[in-house]
Amino acid sequence: LLYKEITAKDFLFHEDPLDVLSTYNKIVFGDSEEDKFAKEHEKTTEEILECCKDLRVLGKRDFRNLLRWKDALLEVLRPKPAKQHDDDDEEDDDGEKKSKKALTVEEEMDELSKAVAGREK
Repeated sequence: LLYKEITAKDFLFHEDPLDVLSTYNKIVFGDSEEDKFAKEHEKTTEEILECCKDLRVLGKRDFRNLLRWKDALLEVLRPKPAKQHDDDDEEDDDGEKKSKKALTVEEEMDELSKAVAGREK
């Protein structure tokens, strides 16, 4: 077995966060500005810090929380361009609106569940 760590900065800017969550064991907060920002941000709760300590024991809910945390930090680090259209919402079966971002998180969670299930086999 190989023990792998990734910095919070690298996790935040990684193209495939699901790969990180299924491949690495721990998210560490280094000395970079982004790592310090991530650790001190209001969205970085004790629960998030605990989840970062051992990614292998986390469940689906914990992964979802980490992905939402990542998205919240990226919104601050990378300001959004001006919104062009109000097409970012889709209606689900109940007629409720879901943002594309929420749909993306759900899709990422499905992929992660498949990756974890494949890892357990």
